[in-house]
Amino acid sequence: MTEQEARALTEQARGESGPTGEDQARWADALAALADLGDGGAAETLGQFHARQGRFDLALKYGEMAAARGSRKALTLLGDLWYCGRLGGRNFGKAFHYYSLAQGMGDLYAACRVADMYCHGYGVQRDEARYRAMIGDLYRKVRDARRPEEPLPEVYLRLGRIRAGEGKQREALDLYDRARAFLARRIQADPFPGNLSLMKQLVREIDSLRPLDPQHFDLFDLYRVMERPGKVRFVCRGASHEVEGELEDAQISVRFDRKWYLTLDDFFLRARLEGRPVAALWDEMAGFVLL
Repeated sequence: MTEQEARALTEQARGESGPTGEDQARWADALAALADLGDGGAAETLGQFHARQGRFDLALKYGEMAAARGSRKALTLLGDLWYCGRLGGRNFGKAFHYYSLAQGMGDLYAACRVADMYCHGYGVQRDEARYRAMIGDLYRKVRDARRPEEPLPEVYLRLGRIRAGEGKQREALDLYDRARAFLARRIQADPFPGNLSLMKQLVREIDSLRPLDPQHFDLFDLYRVMERPGKVRFVCRGASHEVEGELEDAQISVRFDRKWYLTLDDFFLRARLEGRPVAALWDEMAGFVLL
């Protein structure tokens, strides 16, 4: 594949909703060709793509290529790979190194991770005061965030936990509610597993401070409703649907309409309505009722 052909393929994919199937394979091949020619942007995109596909060895390869060319996002990706143990084991020293470099380039998500490492003593001396100060500083930087990819939910979740620990429940709930609303918009565009995991944490933190209102709840409240067997009905695009949780082998399995999912996490990841991820349609759902 020539450089001209590779760029034509990537430009075509950029104007679409995203390549799939054979087109996706050709798109990835085109990015690989450009990365090998020294295109840092192509390497960055390809590293993130392989990470989402679970091909972490390739995510490492292209992440390192992009990082060598000055990519802030690639540095954060490398931090994630080592922090989360995607390469066979967690390496907090490497994670801290990459996150710190990205933080120095202005990456607020990486700064949030660095703060976590001080909070838990991962790869550094545990420093609770430094953690609190860093989260407070990040709050001031993200509170006016507008773009869904900005780490407002990540920061507000942590600050909410700090405030809850200080006995400031009302302030904590306000932070959690704002984070949840912001994250819901992000999930609408990108129902990625990491975003859904963050939503589950937020919903359960809210649940620890405020009981569910059975007259007013939505799709993401299933994270607390389905902690035990139960059934919920809702309407989406004029059609009625049911979600049922049933205890099986010491865990809650979930039936959505006529299909079963091993867990609630599995349901949020794989369930579809009219070909779209169910989580991406949350704002078109109404009339949630506990049965």
